[in-house]
Amino acid sequence: MEWHKNCIYIKTKEANLFMKLALTVWEDRISPVFDAARKLMLVEVENRVITKKSYERFDATLSPRLTEKLSEFDISVLICGAISAQPAQMIEAQGIKIIPFIAGNVEKVLASYIKNDFVNSSFLMPGCEHKDSVKNKLSQRRQEK
Repeated sequence: MEWHKNCIYIKTKEANLFMKLALTVWEDRISPVFDAARKLMLVEVENRVITKKSYERFDATLSPRLTEKLSEFDISVLICGAISAQPAQMIEAQGIKIIPFIAGNVEKVLASYIKNDFVNSSFLMPGCEHKDSVKNKLSQRRQEK
């Protein structure tokens, strides 16, 4: 598995958009490994304001059932820690964007994503090989504002 091969920079969508997010949760943090996660935070956001938040138990080892569940909830973005290729491919095949290799307090990660200030080196998992390129993109994006 090459978990850090796909470290990415994703800009959140426009401010007036309604979106549904899922974040893998372990205690009060992003679950470090998707494949071992057992709880999802489901969040509805409208105009950058959380309108609904709930938690759902799931079993990442049952990938087909998980993708069905994410589709049922109409999730557009999944924020998680490391994720192996098979579940990532199944989730992406459903049209869900995955933002992998994220670590940190789940509420801070969520708030930062909603504010469109998501790419912060403090949220990237240690060892992410593209950390410097992500920092450069963040710096360029802030200069554009």
